[in-house]
Amino acid sequence: MPLCVHSWHPSMYAFNGTTDCVGEDCKHDQVNPITPNSEFKDWWMRGETTINAPPNTVLNMRAGGKVTFEIACDKEWTSYGHHYYTSRPGLANQDACPTDAGAYHADPAAKIVNTTLIKGCALGIADTNDIRKVGMNDITIFTVQKNCVWNKTTDFYIPPKMPKCSKGKCICTWFWLAETGTPNFYMTPFDCSVVGSPRAARPLAKPKPPVYCGDRKTPCTRGAKQPLYIFNKPTNYNGPLPNENRVSYQPAWGFNDGPQNDIFK
Repeated sequence: MPLCVHSWHPSMYAFNGTTDCVGEDCKHDQVNPITPNSEFKDWWMRGETTINAPPNTVLNMRAGGKVTFEIACDKEWTSYGHHYYTSRPGLANQDACPTDAGAYHADPAAKIVNTTLIKGCALGIADTNDIRKVGMNDITIFTVQKNCVWNKTTDFYIPPKMPKCSKGKCICTWFWLAETGTPNFYMTPFDCSVVGSPRAARPLAKPKPPVYCGDRKTPCTRGAKQPLYIFNKPTNYNGPLPNENRVSYQPAWGFNDGPQNDIFK
């Protein structure tokens, strides 16, 4: 199975791999794509084996600040890697996958990356400290990075009015959807918390499913939105899929770049 781009941070579940992988796959099981038409138990939070591999750290996100992820096809290509990080050629640049242009899904036959097809990724949050209690209707997309997954070092900006997690920590998720080629889906959980919430912080509103509004006929979903659960079973989008604008975290689906400041009650 080909490797694709993935976010890396020690707060993510299965950061060091899962216990059911074999040999070399143990280094890469988190970058294996979730194939289309997967059942809920297999794609949700990347499945039971990922859920059973919790992190040892929590990502503290400052309200109005930013968090940084390293995006790469191989953990060894990040600062969390070992000897490969300094010895492999090309790793000093900011490409997420310096040796694999096809991994971006920005051109199926690519030998160079068509950056106009890089359509971004997003972070979501659910106000619970138990990953097993998170349902499809509980996650709110709170920030979008339109240039993800192009640069290895990628910043996500946090809304200034983000409230604290009511139970000390939350369950967050990184989402990415392949723009061309096989319609792969990525959903990676991590433990997070919100610090520095201002007195003006407000609770998150109940998120609604996004809709395609790029045709300028259908109104976009306003306010708090769920992630795009698509390509697998079940889905939260049942409308027609556009031919020239695949599902993505872009204005055509109601998501503007940067912190989503309209997600509060």
